[in-house]
Amino acid sequence: MKDLFEEAPQNLSLYHLIALLYFDFLEQVKKGAKYEQLCPFLISSKKKCLERPMIEKRVLKQLTTNLFSFEQREEEIEVTSEEKRAEITLRIKESEIYRGEVFLHDISPYLMDEELRVEDLLVILFMDFLQRIKEKGNSSQAMKAILLNFEDYF
Repeated sequence: MKDLFEEAPQNLSLYHLIALLYFDFLEQVKKGAKYEQLCPFLISSKKKCLERPMIEKRVLKQLTTNLFSFEQREEEIEVTSEEKRAEITLRIKESEIYRGEVFLHDISPYLMDEELRVEDLLVILFMDFLQRIKEKGNSSQAMKAILLNFEDYF
């Protein structure tokens, strides 16, 4: 962004991007985003980004000497790709964290017994952003929106 736009701030960092995604998401919720549409996205993204892949296996279990039964068991799939993980510490105003917690409490009836934390929401938003960039490419419109939001929030 610094190469394309002269007005790009020099201190723009990964922290700022993640915070902007979070603030923008909360603003969209405030403007009236439908929980019925958001929750399936959040649930599927949580399973894709945050949970280890599982596989169900049917195992034959011996009940007595002559009686056997099938039992369903979930086992973690060993991930062979070179998946990299990073831990980032963010400083966000307490009021903004509370806004996220209130949102998560409000959508809890729509989450079908799934549990989400603000930290999970941050990961989902960032990973979704990266996926969209991979699919659609890095557009100048997205960069301009980031720069405008940066000026508003920081």
